[in-house]
Amino acid sequence: MNPGRDPKSPDAGHDLLERVLLMYKVVKSDFEALSKKVNAIGKKLDKHGLKWSFEVIGESVEQVDVYRIDAVNGGHYKDGKAVVDVVEYTFEMETLKIGDWQPIAAIDHKVLIEQGAAQNMVHAIADAELSVNWWTADSNCEHCNRVRSRNKTVILRNEHGETKQVGTTCIKDFTGIDAGDIIALYASVDDIFETEPKYYDRDGGYSPVYVNTVNYLAFCIKRIRAHGYCKDYTSPNCTKHAAFIDAMNRESVLKAEAQEIISYYSGIDSEKLNGFENNVKSAITAEYSKINGILAYAPLLYPQTIERIKQAEAQELVNAVSQWQGEVGEKLAVEVEYVRSFSYEGYYGYSYIHLFKDSEGNVYKWGTGKSLNGDKVDGTIKGTVKSHDEYNGQRQTVLTRCAIS
Repeated sequence: MNPGRDPKSPDAGHDLLERVLLMYKVVKSDFEALSKKVNAIGKKLDKHGLKWSFEVIGESVEQVDVYRIDAVNGGHYKDGKAVVDVVEYTFEMETLKIGDWQPIAAIDHKVLIEQGAAQNMVHAIADAELSVNWWTADSNCEHCNRVRSRNKTVILRNEHGETKQVGTTCIKDFTGIDAGDIIALYASVDDIFETEPKYYDRDGGYSPVYVNTVNYLAFCIKRIRAHGYCKDYTSPNCTKHAAFIDAMNRESVLKAEAQEIISYYSGIDSEKLNGFENNVKSAITAEYSKINGILAYAPLLYPQTIERIKQAEAQELVNAVSQWQGEVGEKLAVEVEYVRSFSYEGYYGYSYIHLFKDSEGNVYKWGTGKSLNGDKVDGTIKGTVKSHDEYNGQRQTVLTRCAIS
């Protein structure tokens, strides 16, 4: 932010400013136009040595009002809702004080047609309460008291609450400060500094980019049941595309099933999910969605995730039971039950890893060049403790020079 002047300096009375910080939103497609307007007012503020800043805070997806052009009567009319990308930003400046007066509103005279009668357009300057009389006020200037047609006047207010309506050309005479250009710019950006953004469909070609996620997922469920999962975007049954079109046009009767999937992923700890499952969680827990293949696959992944986590939790219980046995170098003889074997080919041929467990659930691992020939060998294993290892959270007692009887 520009440093500005010291409020205690001798000329501070002319441009002493009160800081105002407002958060605004604009439809992303209008952001470029917004930036140009902000830059225009910024140049004027710089010219007068006044402080300001413009900062983009982030982006979001929101449902906004759609306005279309009224070709017959002019202007715009509201025509439904749309879900669009929205840019959130701050425009920080300081409320201009002109001597002892502060501008609180700018009036464009007789530019708004309401029910066949001409009315004014009133633009707020700073956070001031507007008078309903200003929409029908004439264009008189209370400084020069000349009755003539003016395009714009400004409402000024002093610290005692007294207000004056002054013509823009008289501001310098009334206050001793030439700030009419800045005041005019307030009105030029007033329409775009909004906390509730609007989408203006100027060419009638609006096509939804987002749909409600629950409804979209519900139609993915329906499509998969009817046609199977299809990721071929050239096919009319492509799940992500066909379901998106369905969700644009109507409500699904399967929304409860979709919500069940969403609630499951929302409620589960991300640490229990693998990378792809976490991507699915991110995709389906947003309120609105674009066309999304990861989301479309969620109905198939859902039962797989449940089963995988069930098996993982069961394995965690098994792992928790197994404890290391004996001391390294100690000989053991233990009654065991065969679990399974693995083999791999090395430089000297095949090697084998055989796993056993005892009656208390403790796991033993024997690495050897000897195959068990596919037999499940239960009995007493005798061997020497080589090491105490841990594999995927399971404690394993590693034996060497073993024999089974």
